[in-house]
Amino acid sequence: VIPLTPKELGTSDVFPQNLQHSPDGRLVAVWGDGEYVIYSTIGWRNRAFGKGVEIAWASPGGEVFAARESSGRVQINRVNAHDHGLPLQGVSDCDRIFGGPLLGVSTAGSTLSFFDWTGCSLIRTIDVVATSVSWSPDASHVAIQTDSSCYVLSANAAVLKSPQSFEAGEDGIEDALGLVDELE
Repeated sequence: VIPLTPKELGTSDVFPQNLQHSPDGRLVAVWGDGEYVIYSTIGWRNRAFGKGVEIAWASPGGEVFAARESSGRVQINRVNAHDHGLPLQGVSDCDRIFGGPLLGVSTAGSTLSFFDWTGCSLIRTIDVVATSVSWSPDASHVAIQTDSSCYVLSANAAVLKSPQSFEAGEDGIEDALGLVDELE
């Protein structure tokens, strides 16, 4: 047993209703009452803030994140950036966001769309009501869970690395994600 001494880190600028660490553990997002604040885990310094009811982190790393506002608008931000982020175009009715190598956006409870973090381009839209999205550590596979099933998809590494090199249709890049298995 290792005795630990409690330490007061300070106060939060929002009433915390949710808390989530960045993938690298260097940052923590605290959000509630329609606002978020991102702090450094060492020193508890304020690194970013804004309007949002949900946060999703880009991985690997932790400097890029998305914030979903109560209006359903999604904005991609960079920690320590002096601008107000980049709104995700064409998304206005988002009800859930998921982090990982691609940004997952659930819209109107009927589709899940994946977007590139840097260019904000649509990678792929899937007709599924997702409750969770989990990526493998090497980003080669993604599991999409619904209320009744789990879908395992393989991710095309070339598309993830350079999506602008591929032609996108109405539902994104057809070869970006391929169904491997469905578990019920």
